[in-house]
Amino acid sequence: MADFDVESYATVQERVAEFYRDHVDGSIRTFAVRMDGPEVVFEARVYRTPEEASMGIYTSGWARAVEGGTPAEHSSHLERCESSAIGRALANLGYTAGKKRPSRSEVLKTARMREEHDALLVFIKGMGPRIGEEAEIEIGGHARNLRQYVRENWTAMKEEPTLARTVVEAIERSTGAQFRREAA
Repeated sequence: MADFDVESYATVQERVAEFYRDHVDGSIRTFAVRMDGPEVVFEARVYRTPEEASMGIYTSGWARAVEGGTPAEHSSHLERCESSAIGRALANLGYTAGKKRPSRSEVLKTARMREEHDALLVFIKGMGPRIGEEAEIEIGGHARNLRQYVRENWTAMKEEPTLARTVVEAIERSTGAQFRREAA
């Protein structure tokens, strides 16, 4: 996570506090727009005054989250998504607590996702020799040879974390090995 100076990013709590200092009668409302399986989407609406709320004048922010791979993320993706939507709505209104636009939690999430993607790629490379010649992966409803698929799609896996995750799951099924990401 050395790519980011976490201290240069405002927390959502800092943005909320700054908003309420400026707009004592303001309000923040959140809506769960989608809750499909592990995926959630929240919209946050920020109203500076009760009058804006009654007239439907607001600044919004949206966020999407997917239930993650770490134990903490299995139960907190709803809360993280709602907080991210609030932070984005406040940033859209100009509340960045004098710091850069993304919230600190969003920057940390991006860094964690990058680290996990790198770990998935290391796992795939390391498991290559253990993948049996007959191992298969199901892609788009069609069974493909797993070894050949990995060779042909290595570049795509480096660009697309979800594809790398799909390949890891196929490797786990075919070899019995389990991907374990070490805590940072």
